[in-house]
Amino acid sequence: MVAIKRPKGFILYEGESAISDQNIVAIATLHSRNGKTGDMVQVWILPADLSPLEALQNNNNKGACGSCKLQGRFDNKLGKMVDRVCYVNVGQAPDTIHKSYKRGLYPVYDPKIHAKYIKGRKTRLGAYGDPAALPCEILEHLARLSAGHTGYSHQLFDIAKTDRPLADRLSKLVMCSCDDNAQHDIATSYGWRAFTVKTPNGEAPTDAIECPYYSHGVQCEDCLLCSGSAVHAKSIYVNAHAKTGQNLPKVQALTISATA
Repeated sequence: MVAIKRPKGFILYEGESAISDQNIVAIATLHSRNGKTGDMVQVWILPADLSPLEALQNNNNKGACGSCKLQGRFDNKLGKMVDRVCYVNVGQAPDTIHKSYKRGLYPVYDPKIHAKYIKGRKTRLGAYGDPAALPCEILEHLARLSAGHTGYSHQLFDIAKTDRPLADRLSKLVMCSCDDNAQHDIATSYGWRAFTVKTPNGEAPTDAIECPYYSHGVQCEDCLLCSGSAVHAKSIYVNAHAKTGQNLPKVQALTISATA
């Protein structure tokens, strides 16, 4: 009897992004050595036609990350990214996964075959990219299968301007990513739970707790507080990481007009 090879991941979605007219691909990988999240199923939301690195270098990454200002921008004169706060090194895992996708290494998700690999596991909805780029039905399917999940979206404010019911629906699954305390206050007034980034010396947002990984060393797969408004708990905040945190005040200055 020939053993069936266990997949390393599969394609959850290919098509137009829900937050842009660009094409994206969403790939679930089944294992992770990420020390913060633990061994969760990881969902990567990537540009389909360009590598993640090329998309950033061309300032053409809206399909995957939408209007998120933490992604920074590529300065052609300097030949590098500037004002970037996002901690993800796209030249590593995202680009590697995209190359594997282009080589045809991931099968297309079939719930009859692949659901068993997610069922009972913990799932991270957006190891890279914004979950709101995917049809909400896919996120809900993953959440139902999983024993718990985490997720974050920078797009809820933009979506709410034209489709508040969809924003509320998404907010039950993911945290509203906020760039400052003013956004946190608006998000919580809408009934959403917020995940706010702040400078190390900045004031913590109202009625929020620090991410338990940094305060108590609890991995995401054991914590699961970042599961959206369906979880009745306080909002979360985190200090901006290392050198990228120095760019946060610039991003906050750009955030004011885009809030609500």
